Amino acid sequence: MFKKLIFITLAYLSISTVRAAVLETFEDEVDGATSFTTGATTFNTTGALRVTSFAPVGNNSSTFFLDTGSGQSVTNAGSIDIVGANLSFVLSSIYLWTSNDGGGTDIDANVEITGTLFGGGNVSDTFFIDPTGTSGADWFFLGLAGTVFDGANLTSISFVNQAPANYLAVDDLLLDIQVNAVPVPAAIWLFGTALVGFVGMSRRRKVA
Repeated sequence: MFKKLIFITLAYLSISTVRAAVLETFEDEVDGATSFTTGATTFNTTGALRVTSFAPVGNNSSTFFLDTGSGQSVTNAGSIDIVGANLSFVLSSIYLWTSNDGGGTDIDANVEITGTLFGGGNVSDTFFIDPTGTSGADWFFLGLAGTVFDGANLTSISFVNQAPANYLAVDDLLLDIQVNAVPVPAAIWLFGTALVGFVGMSRRRKVA
């Protein structure tokens, strides 16, 4: 019974993730903010990305979204970073909108997206973004199933505009928030094994 308790406890400590799916629409955020909250989880933005309030041009004619600033010319748009040492996220889909005049008119363009993986490393790919106009119904839906991002456990995602795009807007991220358990160091596994062996030897001595 004692052996089982030790190994069950160690196995529990090494469980990797717990998932909770959420849709981030930014509708409860503050104009100009460089952070936002998804459920109980906080994200920071870097570079030019920040919360923007501009009704009704968000996806599905909403008010709030992320963008790189009206009238600005930006190549490295910035990143979205989860806050918390043991937190990460899986991104299933996202809506994007690109422009070549700082947000005035839409333009077809490539955007390079790079994700930083929980535990190290990264994934990256370039996607063709094709908005169809300037209204809230004209955003480009980017589903990530079947791409390098499919199931990728991320701590950050960054965006780089490729010519002719110099403006990027981001909305409606479908996320799975990951709560990662603290990894069990190898030394603890060795300690657990040694402890089980010690208990076994003590029992044999008592029997003898």
